[in-house]
Amino acid sequence: MATMNLDSVRDVLVRFAPNYFADATNKDAYLYNRITHADPSDAVGPRWFVKDSGVTARGFAEGATFGNPQKFTQKEARLDPGYFETTLELTGRTRDALAKQGDQRIENWFLEQLREHINALVARVEAAIKGGIDAEGSGFVGLLEAIADSNTYAGIDRSVVGRFAAPVINVAGPITMDAMETLDAALRINNRGMYNEIWMGSDVLRDYLDLASEARRPEPRLVVNNGARTYEQVTGIGDANVLTPATKYRGVDIYEIPGYAAQRVDFVQNTVENLRLEIYRDIEIGERKRVNDDDTWAITYAAQLVNRNPYKKSGALTGVTSA
Repeated sequence: MATMNLDSVRDVLVRFAPNYFADATNKDAYLYNRITHADPSDAVGPRWFVKDSGVTARGFAEGATFGNPQKFTQKEARLDPGYFETTLELTGRTRDALAKQGDQRIENWFLEQLREHINALVARVEAAIKGGIDAEGSGFVGLLEAIADSNTYAGIDRSVVGRFAAPVINVAGPITMDAMETLDAALRINNRGMYNEIWMGSDVLRDYLDLASEARRPEPRLVVNNGARTYEQVTGIGDANVLTPATKYRGVDIYEIPGYAAQRVDFVQNTVENLRLEIYRDIEIGERKRVNDDDTWAITYAAQLVNRNPYKKSGALTGVTSA
């Protein structure tokens, strides 16, 4: 009677998993691709220091006594990796049926299953990035919590350390230019910060485009040198995709993120120095101990989103309803 070589099955899964993972993230994982990936900052999870208090300076008159010595203080921000898994199952009955159909049929069945499981895993990670504190206890902390003005983030209470709170403006209505200007001023002028991208969902973007008559999708251009002079040539909208800027605000690219958090617009400094996804485990496959007649393989992945300076490098509009 034909039997199945489970060692060769695992070899197939391990060999194809990285390619399937790359394919899945290239299709639908918009934020996963927008945010820069980085190696772990610490073996046990992201770690960085946040300034807790500053120092002051003053004028003095000749002969006056200098003030007391000062130094700024810091707190350590700490996050744990977020873990995700999906389990591929081969029932005893399916194993018996496949064993009679030959090696190629066995491999095809496992590859079909592997692709579906990895697609689900990637979708789960993408949803976690768009969310807040992961409800399933994975340890992952998404944008809704990383860009906020209250609660505790990375072990630091924002009500105590105000320099760890992002500026957040509650619009309580359709998006307006006044709201955009208010957040821009809070982040750029009041907090002496900066941002290089703006993220929003499709509904909010449509309202923004209607609002700003001068806003339009930028025309992709190709720089051409004909030997005498250099000029720009329009290449057409066929070059656009979901990672192409939809329009601009104050010269900053606005990106439409499918499935983005409702009623929200985020201003971010999307650079590896500030906002990044630290990868703690690349896609990994491990065979689980058999407890019945079925065989199972756990497909796992671990990462954590890090917003190192919410106060100066991010901000949000909330309560943005459709017009």
